Amino acid sequence: MNINSVKFSLLLVLSILFNTVVIGQNERLQNLIKELQTASTDSAKVYLNIELGYYYQNVNQSKALEYFNNSLEAAKRSNDSLQIANIHYGMGYTYLLLSELPDALENYLEALRKYEDLNDTYRLVNTHLSIANVYLSNNDLQKQAEYLDSAENLLIIENDSIQLSSFYISKGTIYDKRNELDSAV
Repeated sequence: MNINSVKFSLLLVLSILFNTVVIGQNERLQNLIKELQTASTDSAKVYLNIELGYYYQNVNQSKALEYFNNSLEAAKRSNDSLQIANIHYGMGYTYLLLSELPDALENYLEALRKYEDLNDTYRLVNTHLSIANVYLSNNDLQKQAEYLDSAENLLIIENDSIQLSSFYISKGTIYDKRNELDSAV
């Protein structure tokens, strides 16, 4: 077997695998859309719109925001504080992907308020880190440091060694982005 045959065989296998994954994702998308069209409860609409928002988040942010906004309306009708917070968090990330930093920050801060009301430490830590990343993008290192410190303090209080180690990895990455390599280690 010559090298061209091997290359062709490898490309053929990769093409089949890629098409299988794409077809599976497309079927999932079509099923979510069909389920949404027939959903009768607000909780079902919240769930399906969030799933569709996450599906589109990295490929079509405006479509993701449309689904997130629809889920937010349904979550408000059902007074589901956790889902409202989660939706704002998802919208914050989507706006961050669009480099619309004021909107990203606004949604992250709204998620933060909701998670504080719910006393949800795990999500509070992640939200503090996300807000710190927005401030890093804005070159506001003082505000970034405040949110990093808040996240660290929450983790120390919770005594969650796994999440704390993950936090230190994230913090090291942030120091690396700031080109503060001694602190990143």
